[in-house]
Amino acid sequence: MLRGATRGAGAGGMNAMETSSADAVALKAIFQNIGSMAPRFSEMNKVRVIGEQFDDAYEGYVIASLFRDGRWVYKISISEDPTRTDPSDTFDNWIPEESLELTK
Repeated sequence: MLRGATRGAGAGGMNAMETSSADAVALKAIFQNIGSMAPRFSEMNKVRVIGEQFDDAYEGYVIASLFRDGRWVYKISISEDPTRTDPSDTFDNWIPEESLELTK
């Protein structure tokens, strides 16, 4: 198929307009997939941890993100100063994206 596309419209190949249209459709699909793979929250975003698996709703700051097992997970600092590195101020686990909401 690629050989036909490089030869032009003759002998069953695609012409330049058909090739660029096909390329545009393929690129659009690729960029849509990349966009959906981007993390929803950035470092230092203030978030609320929600969900039935958590007894209380917690607020904190995203201090790290990781794409694992096909989804984004985030490490959350519950300190008022998220630049501190005290381990007691962070959750010891990674919170999945669906258990977070952005706060102001």
